[in-house]
Amino acid sequence: LWLGFIGSQFVSAFAIPSRSMDETLKVGDVVLAEKLSSRLRLPLEREDLVFFSPPRELEELVRGGGGRIGSRDRFIKRVAALPGDTVEVSASGVRVNGALRPTPPLACPSEGRPSGEEPSREADQVAD
Repeated sequence: LWLGFIGSQFVSAFAIPSRSMDETLKVGDVVLAEKLSSRLRLPLEREDLVFFSPPRELEELVRGGGGRIGSRDRFIKRVAALPGDTVEVSASGVRVNGALRPTPPLACPSEGRPSGEEPSREADQVAD
């Protein structure tokens, strides 16, 4: 019992529910996420995979559409940019510090980018 409790403080298991990272993770895959890095506030690096709670605005948007996001639901994304990086999103793709990032394959064409062009901006952390 104690071993399970102690282990749960350092590692969590998550099942992948969607195809948003299909080239890396498949629906139904189980991923172990270590928690020590975030507790020690170790810096993120580009290409790290991160788990995070959905932003409140997204929860409200999903609820408004009749869906739901549970309190234990987490998102998993890959870090594309770090604090101080300049990110530009346009019809030609995503540039980080002027370098074009490879476009991840779309697992679901309906999950494509919104139409229009977004202006350049400074990013704290950007993930694909």
